[in-house]
Amino acid sequence: MSTTDARLQEVDKPVLTADEHRQKVKGQLQGILSAITFGLIPLFSVPLLLSGMAPVSVLVFRFGIAAVAMVLLMLVRGISFRIRPRLIAWYLALGILYFISAMLLLVGYRYMATGVATVLHFSYPIFVALIMALAFGERLSPAAIVAIVMALSGVVLLSGVLSARQNLPLDGMVIVLTSGLAYALYIIVVNRSPIRGEHPFRLSFYVLSIAALLCYLYGITHEGIVAPADLAGWLNACGLAIIATVVSNVMLIGAIARIGSTPTAVMGALEPMTAMVVGTVVFGEILTFQGLVGVVLVLSAVVILIFRKR
Repeated sequence: MSTTDARLQEVDKPVLTADEHRQKVKGQLQGILSAITFGLIPLFSVPLLLSGMAPVSVLVFRFGIAAVAMVLLMLVRGISFRIRPRLIAWYLALGILYFISAMLLLVGYRYMATGVATVLHFSYPIFVALIMALAFGERLSPAAIVAIVMALSGVVLLSGVLSARQNLPLDGMVIVLTSGLAYALYIIVVNRSPIRGEHPFRLSFYVLSIAALLCYLYGITHEGIVAPADLAGWLNACGLAIIATVVSNVMLIGAIARIGSTPTAVMGALEPMTAMVVGTVVFGEILTFQGLVGVVLVLSAVVILIFRKR
């Protein structure tokens, strides 16, 4: 290829405007922040579970307090609660998907170790990539494929599943994989449905409200609802609701709108990595060499996604 042809080829490459570049960087930062704050869930939820609260009770207060926090934020920011009638079905679908994903993951913990369940749940980036490619014709670049493989490999190492010598029950695997599929569909609906243009605060409020209602109905018909027992419990419930739910969901929706479903899903690999750090620092769990390699793989995958050429 001549120098002139090379220059012409370079000119033909799409160039981001300054505003598009800012939006891309903002979306990447939102994706990272969403994954990290999601990864803080064990920091607040483990003490609640150890205090005797059932998983469904934890979810009721997590989503309920988060919905109340969203009301306050919307009132302060002057954001309307009104939704267009044609979007009601989409809001209901997102709330149901969010509820299904959260509940099935907790149910899956009864069948297998939480680390193994985390690996299976993190199948959602693969579901996102496959659905986007098959249903919407989205082309996966070599860099994106490499990032997906690296992120999944890192999560496998972080969970310790390779050293877990146990036979996984088929029904438990199906439950947790369905949890990952539900979360993948949630991400895709946010990105590809008419609801995409909705304000992140309004969208988060209705999704969390619907999820809280469904969790409550499930709780009162199955295990009952138990409130936090003391001030420490309420503080953990508030931290779980505001930091690991409100912040993470608003950032997730913003990231999907700015950088798309697949990159946001892959950046979610920072979630189990953050949970691992919490377990090591707060709960005294041991970080093995295998886990350290997993951290490097996850961070490398995120770096590839951030700096890959469009």
